[in-house]
Amino acid sequence: MPCEGPDSIATQHAAASFPLLELPVELRLHIYRFLAPNKPVEPWTIYNPKPLRDDGEKCHPVILRVCRTIYNEALGEWYGGVEYQMFACNESIGLHPRTVIRTAAIHAGLASPHPGLRKMKTLRLHIVLPTQPVLKVLEGIDPNDCALVEEVLPTLVKWLSHQESRLREFHIRVELPPRLLHNLRLRPQDISKIYAWLLKPVHAMRGLENVSLAFVFWGMGRGVPYSSASARYRVAEFRRLGDEYKQLLVADICKKSQWSCVRS
Repeated sequence: MPCEGPDSIATQHAAASFPLLELPVELRLHIYRFLAPNKPVEPWTIYNPKPLRDDGEKCHPVILRVCRTIYNEALGEWYGGVEYQMFACNESIGLHPRTVIRTAAIHAGLASPHPGLRKMKTLRLHIVLPTQPVLKVLEGIDPNDCALVEEVLPTLVKWLSHQESRLREFHIRVELPPRLLHNLRLRPQDISKIYAWLLKPVHAMRGLENVSLAFVFWGMGRGVPYSSASARYRVAEFRRLGDEYKQLLVADICKKSQWSCVRS
């Protein structure tokens, strides 16, 4: 059996390849849509084993590593075609499903925005509020060691408010520590103080069309009971004051936006 020479191998390779960059840009964008996510993860979940495409096929992020031209073209389809979720706590920012930016990197000035952030059109931000800084706020002590409020959220808002950002829908859920439910000295003005302290950086957001804000307690919805009458009353009070603060926040953001915001 004769051996194949270099010229024969090169001919076979050329026949197996496809000149993608010779296609019109419109066709290339259409092809990228078959490789990118088009099915959102379940709202407010960290792990989602289901396929991220509605046809059940796998996504192919390798397309973003082919060359700079294809990367720049496909990035918008990859991050702009579906709703993404982000989790922010005192230690890090997590972009579902795998990207994690540590607070230490933000503090040291080493963190840079994920390139897909500016391409996103819809984002759900889940904020997990630590207990100790909240208690300091209630005692009138400035919790300047709370990285979530001092560094993580301001940095994230800066990235999402960039002039090249395409973000139009922003949904926020704040998870509060249950210990607040058992603080019998907590007054309504204290609850409002917590909300204002935590979400102060978010007031700088702009360019949005749809904004929503919700407050829940750790464990709610995951089998943790709040059966006592006093606990249920406090949950209702937190939600009532949260709804009032939401109106203030959304109104402030809408003033900075060129669009007419939808308040959901």
